[in-house]
Amino acid sequence: MKKGFFAKAALLTAGLAMAVSLGRVLPVSAAAQPEVSPKVAAAGEKTKITVWTKDRHDQELMQAICDRLNREYGDMEVVYEMYTDNYPQVVEIAASTGELPDVLVLQQQVLDSLLPRDMFYSLDDLMPEDFRARFDDSLFMEGINMKDGKIFSLPNTGVALRLVYNKDIFERVGLPGPPETVQQMAEYAKKITKELSGEGIYGFALPLKNPTSGLSRGVRSIPQLSGYPVWEGFDFAQGKYDWSSYKPAVEALTDIFSSGAAFPGCESLDIDPLRTQFADGKIGMYMTYSHSEWGVFTNQFPTEQDWGYALLPTYDGEIKGSQWVETGFWYAITSACKDPQKAWRVIEAFYDKENQVEYYEKGLGVTVLKDVQDASDAPESIEYLPFMAIQPTDKMWPLTPTALTIEGDDWGTVFGSLIFGARNDIDAAIEELNERYNAAYEKGIEDGTHTPIHYPNFKASDPITTAQ
Repeated sequence: MKKGFFAKAALLTAGLAMAVSLGRVLPVSAAAQPEVSPKVAAAGEKTKITVWTKDRHDQELMQAICDRLNREYGDMEVVYEMYTDNYPQVVEIAASTGELPDVLVLQQQVLDSLLPRDMFYSLDDLMPEDFRARFDDSLFMEGINMKDGKIFSLPNTGVALRLVYNKDIFERVGLPGPPETVQQMAEYAKKITKELSGEGIYGFALPLKNPTSGLSRGVRSIPQLSGYPVWEGFDFAQGKYDWSSYKPAVEALTDIFSSGAAFPGCESLDIDPLRTQFADGKIGMYMTYSHSEWGVFTNQFPTEQDWGYALLPTYDGEIKGSQWVETGFWYAITSACKDPQKAWRVIEAFYDKENQVEYYEKGLGVTVLKDVQDASDAPESIEYLPFMAIQPTDKMWPLTPTALTIEGDDWGTVFGSLIFGARNDIDAAIEELNERYNAAYEKGIEDGTHTPIHYPNFKASDPITTAQ
């Protein structure tokens, strides 16, 4: 990474996390070794490949892989850098200032930002045929890991949204199990707080320092499971934005926070400080992604609490739809990379089957690769957390409009203002959101940025088949 990057970044934003180097990697697979031996290559000039990640939960294993590869190969140096906060902003600044790394881990916000600008390198010409054959065709989708039919990232694991709850706390206050409705979630949170707040224990928490990020950890999939054909506010059946299906979920959270049943200070919490409180037995439940918590509470913040995953609550206790599952991408080579062949070696090493088996068996992610599943023992994580596994109700959903230019506050900020009591009229807030998001969407259609999306027969229970 160039020395000037952070100086430029500091002019554009404050509080960005500094990169912490996790190690230097020299991954050259047997199929892609240089013609000279690694021992000879080590004496020459090394090619530096910079890799950015946001994932702390797999740090220990990734470091071990990097160390092992570093001992074996010496023709290039991979600098593996972690950003624990503000990752999308860091990537955006790097893209805008010409400072993108060679390889980076993807998340939806990063994908939405970089893909329209053609900032990924196609992997089609880099992958050997036998390597490509490991990935089922059903795991590739335009806009998720392909653009114009070209692959730019590869599937690895599947991630869905879950409720995390402390079984010990639930048992102490006589709760039968995780809540099945959002109204029940609010009542359970209040009951836990009423009975145990004297010990510093509260019923519910969300990391709402960034409201959109915090609410994305569960709230956005509750309408899907409840049967609404909506993802991230976009109603596929109507072909437009309609945030009204979020109302019961936002009202339940407003009830939790206004009654004092939420852990104090959620408005300034990031996810890791929240996790430390949960590990200490101070939080009854919260919502988050399914892939991280096992590794977090096993390695990062070890806990003696008995805890579990559950499906998100719905509006009437029944699951009438399905919920989004994030799959299809992991790492990508950026268009800034000057040596894609060597960058490919890094990705190929990350996807080595033995490494992938270890990743899965350690509970660091639920693999979607059949050859890895077939070669693996049942992970301890899934034995302890059955709902960590991808469920029949977890399905890929079609893409919503991306990279919209929204005038005013985004959906998470608006809903956060309702939850914290800065606004009181939820119907007016939803109407305002609909107007602003649809105006941005329609403008994108007019200027050619977006193609209209409308699936009149769309069903939340069968999102792919009915997305026609």
